[in-house]
Amino acid sequence: MAWLIGAVGRDTSCWADDVWVVDSTPVECARSRETVARSELAGFAQYGYCASHTRYFWGLRLHLLCTLAGLPVGFALTGAAEHPGLVFDYYGFPPETYQLQWPAPGAPWLAERAAGLLREAGLPAGIHPTRGFDHGVFVPLKVAFPEAAIPCVQMSLVAGLDPALHLAAGAALAALRDEGVLVIGSGMSFHNLRVYGDPRAEQPSREFDEWLTMAAQAGGAERAALLAKWSEAPYARFCHPREEHLLPLMVAAGASDAPGAKDYGEVVLGGAVSAFRFD
Repeated sequence: MAWLIGAVGRDTSCWADDVWVVDSTPVECARSRETVARSELAGFAQYGYCASHTRYFWGLRLHLLCTLAGLPVGFALTGAAEHPGLVFDYYGFPPETYQLQWPAPGAPWLAERAAGLLREAGLPAGIHPTRGFDHGVFVPLKVAFPEAAIPCVQMSLVAGLDPALHLAAGAALAALRDEGVLVIGSGMSFHNLRVYGDPRAEQPSREFDEWLTMAAQAGGAERAALLAKWSEAPYARFCHPREEHLLPLMVAAGASDAPGAKDYGEVVLGGAVSAFRFD
């Protein structure tokens, strides 16, 4: 085929054009999960998103290279998966921190599934198929999964930052755990940029950390009741002037009824921080 395209192309005046055009189109290979599971294309075909038809598909992408006159010059078949870019949503850091790479694939089928579960629970949910991963994803996961081979879906917080709503979101997504999905709450248990490095921050941060550990280690209903009123904990607003770094914990905790376990704890930049696991 490549030889034929070349032979035909060289016989035309447009073969020497300075500008060529590339366009892509989806090649759907299966629709049902059962067909996908038994397809001989498994491992090559992938889930992808077609923006022109605003739909997801499982298959390949056909990329066609043409002259401006429409003469095909070459083509290629690739997997369909999109690799979201990175969103460097921080400011004033060294230049090398804006050169990081973590090319993990997205998981549009999982985004659809998660959005469906949230809607079934009466919670707001939408899909943004072109948004990249911000630092809440690529910073921890670049360390945990440096090979960037794990498909990921990032879920945003809901405006208003209601802790009970985010606990409910976790409960709605709990079914994904039985489907092999790892639910990660990426944030920080102490996040007050104004006092980082100040030795006076350690004691109040430890008191909040002790309360948070107690709450996380409680069982489902008791834990949810405590976390829903996190702002009443000792030094809560000192440790979290704004709670966007704490609320991901609510989602992870809401996805399990089992008591939490503390996996990590130390003082970082003068503040006590911890990490928890919910089996």
